[in-house]
Amino acid sequence: MNIKIFLICGEKSGNEIMENIFNKLSNQLEEYKDIKNIEIQGVFDKNFEEKFNKNFKIKNILPYQNFSLFGFADILFNLPSLLDKINFVAKKIIDFQPNLIITIDSYELSIKVAKKINKFVKKQNLNNSNTQNNIKLWHIVSPSVWAYFPKRAKTIAKYYNKLFYFFPFEEEYYKPFERKETKYNKGFVSIFTGFQSAFQEKDKNIIKDEKLIGITLGSRIGEIMRHKNLILSTIAKLKIVDDKYKFIIFVTNDTYEIVKQHFDNIKNVEIITDNDEKKRNIQKCSVIISKIGTNNIEIGALNTAMITYYTTSCLTSLFIKIFVKIKFFNIYNIVAKKQIIPEFTQKQATSYNLAKTTYFLLTNHYERSIQLKNIKQILNIIKREDGKTPVEIITNEIMEFMYSVL
Repeated sequence: MNIKIFLICGEKSGNEIMENIFNKLSNQLEEYKDIKNIEIQGVFDKNFEEKFNKNFKIKNILPYQNFSLFGFADILFNLPSLLDKINFVAKKIIDFQPNLIITIDSYELSIKVAKKINKFVKKQNLNNSNTQNNIKLWHIVSPSVWAYFPKRAKTIAKYYNKLFYFFPFEEEYYKPFERKETKYNKGFVSIFTGFQSAFQEKDKNIIKDEKLIGITLGSRIGEIMRHKNLILSTIAKLKIVDDKYKFIIFVTNDTYEIVKQHFDNIKNVEIITDNDEKKRNIQKCSVIISKIGTNNIEIGALNTAMITYYTTSCLTSLFIKIFVKIKFFNIYNIVAKKQIIPEFTQKQATSYNLAKTTYFLLTNHYERSIQLKNIKQILNIIKREDGKTPVEIITNEIMEFMYSVL
């Protein structure tokens, strides 16, 4: 019997999560050879297909880059094209008839596909009263229900069978909607996994370079174009203070060329894409100027102090002011319920503020040590008590599912 799985990774971070899961899954399948003939289709990076085509019959139907939009305004202005692609993906799923659909992050894309598949399954079951189409839908990474639109938790529970969420404070939003599967009810369960980046292993032999400053601009082209002038100006201000400062910009393969175009000719600026090199150099940096995002968790887990920033369009900013109900945006600050990491957004995200705060941390070892102590406490909160990683948990769930359909 063939086991069919359809994956939807709407952006780079989701693609990386799924790569880690399938790395472990491939290793486990080497031990459990009774599970064979696994077919994979979906939205992911071409490299994902090439990496795992020896282990699975795998087909990329659309690269995730087609869905990598930046902010509310970007989604709004690209909505017709986005809806066409969603319809295309839904049709491919129906043609493929998978046993399991796994969507990762990218809520707007994922939920629209989930609704279409639920509608299809319901119609199939009505037309075939003696059989029940039993496609399972799982989602990895909760939308930010704690920040805005908490009703999304109810929507997730309505259209999915299983949710894997990363932060312990998300439990209260999903547990009320959990239900057992019956003949007439598809059931819903939510599982706290912790956050994978919180498990980064530090190299104790790496020594901090007091003159080395790291920078992240974001994983999307739109983010880089919005933030590049801010960072260029920040670098210039810091160089006025001390021309011996060195800078490392951490980028993805997708964004390397655009970053190189704007930063490659600046003295003492290096651009790094390799993941292992990133981890080593994050640890070498004394401070990192980081775009607010999940990469902040990795930076903290690698024992590096940071300041964070984020800017977006006026329309997206207005949306945030109306709907977002949180005081902070950096995940460490959200969990701590106070600012332990400096964060600057919109009008506060100026090169003066970034350069001044970076210099303060670079020259104040005590403040850096306090920040790192607070980060360590938060990392312990966003891990499971049993010490299992998200990759372990999700991989084991997939293995159990595959055995259940054999």
